[in-house]
Amino acid sequence: MAERKVLAEFELSDGRRVRVFEGKARDLVEAQRMSRTPEEMPFGLLARLVEVDGKRLPAEDWAEMDLKSYMEISQRVFPLWGLAPEIPEGLSWPSPELPAGATAN
Repeated sequence: MAERKVLAEFELSDGRRVRVFEGKARDLVEAQRMSRTPEEMPFGLLARLVEVDGKRLPAEDWAEMDLKSYMEISQRVFPLWGLAPEIPEGLSWPSPELPAGATAN
């Protein structure tokens, strides 16, 4: 990736490191070109502007990522770019913490 401003770095709950880069308008255009549908466009942006453990993942890998990791990343990353993925009516972003008494499997 060409020299880009790093907007954020954080660690996922599974220990992987995430680095988020500043986007340009051309990144949005390229993400749109990569996508068959508008719903796939976030995968293209993530592929262009996010590294996980020092590597950029192709859009296909983002689409196949486990939901917990994808949500953990996207809820932190998209607001940095002034974006929020569209969420179907009736759903909301999950809280990163479990309610009292709940357990994760």
